[in-house]
This record gives sequence, structure tokens and C-alpha cells, in this order.
Amino acid sequence: MKIYFDIGANDGDFCFKWIEEKDVTVYAFEPQKELYEKLHTKSLDYDNFFVYNVAVSDNTDKLDGVTGKELFTYENHSVNSLFPFLKRDEYLEEEYVLKKIEWVETVRLDDFILKNNIDGVDFLKINTNGSEVSVLNSLGNLIERVKEIRTTSIVRGLRKSVPWPSGCKDDDIRDWMNTNNFEMSEKDVGQWYNWNFTDMTFVNKN
Repeated sequence: MKIYFDIGANDGDFCFKWIEEKDVTVYAFEPQKELYEKLHTKSLDYDNFFVYNVAVSDNTDKLDGVTGKELFTYENHSVNSLFPFLKRDEYLEEEYVLKKIEWVETVRLDDFILKNNIDGVDFLKINTNGSEVSVLNSLGNLIERVKEIRTTSIVRGLRKSVPWPSGCKDDDIRDWMNTNNFEMSEKDVGQWYNWNFTDMTFVNKN
């Protein structure tokens, strides 16, 4: 049985490509409530698809005893992030309209893996609009159980400003992967609504 994780599942466009495969179990994580509810409804048609209304992070902040962070949700394109976006400028041509800020629960991947008795993760996809390294850090020593990782991130240097100035960029992710014995197997640079982004896939060298 293959195990796939989708961190920042959004509307499920990525993970729904997986669930028709044989011998696959998909775990999807989406902190934005409305998106989660749509995903959860769809998941009821499958016995190999599980959806969680949490953000994944190495965060330790707590509110009323629950570990969590503020989630910024925007009117545009169902975008949400643990980082606030910049105002419109000459590089960020589209004005991102803040819809709401809400406190969401966060979980660590190593805790989730141990709690659910998961021996290994065959594919981990991360698209969290700036908190990708935080997701990776939440694996702790269990990073050795992950075979392949795909990330989507802003490319540092292709523009002077990015939507989330405090969040990680592509070089932060590459540095993390190098330190943790992963090598890049694929890279694709593109543009989405004036964001220069890259999809990078890494494989575990262990």
C-alpha cells in the first residue's frame, strides 16, 4: 500500500489524481474551513481518502491549550497562508483582498505519522504559500521515512517582492533538502497571476 500526503490540499486538484490508483491511501490537510468541508464531502465516496482540517507546521504557539496559528484567507483564487500578503505594487499586480483571519489548529507530521502507525510516506506534496520549510521541519527525525517530496514555492530573485515576504523561497527549500540528504529530480518554473514560482521534486538518497 502506497501512502501519499497532500499538505495544503486546497480544492483537491492534486490529490484527486491519486485516489483512483490501486493500493493507495491519501491523507490530505487543508486548514481553510470552507475548502476542507468541500474536500471532506468528496472524500466520503472513497475508503482510501482522509481529510484533516488542520495546518501542518513545527509551530509551538498555543491558544486555550491548542497548538495553532493565524490563517490569512483571501478572496482571490481560494488562497490562504500562515503569512500575511503584501499590498499591491508594481510586481504584485493583483490586489489580494483579505477575507478573514482565523486561528487554526496546527499539527506536526512526525506526531501524525506515529499516531496513525504509518511506516513510510511514498510521496509528500507541499504547497502552503510560504511555510513549506516549517512543514518539512515538522517531520523531525521521521524525514527518513519519506521517499519523495514535491514543493511549490516562489522563486527568489525573479522579482523584487513576493506575496509573503516572511515566508520561505525556493532556495530555502533547496538548502533544507541538501542538509537532509535529498536530491532534486525535477524542476519546473512557471508563472501564476504574476508570481514566479517553481515546482521542485526531491528524492531521498538514503
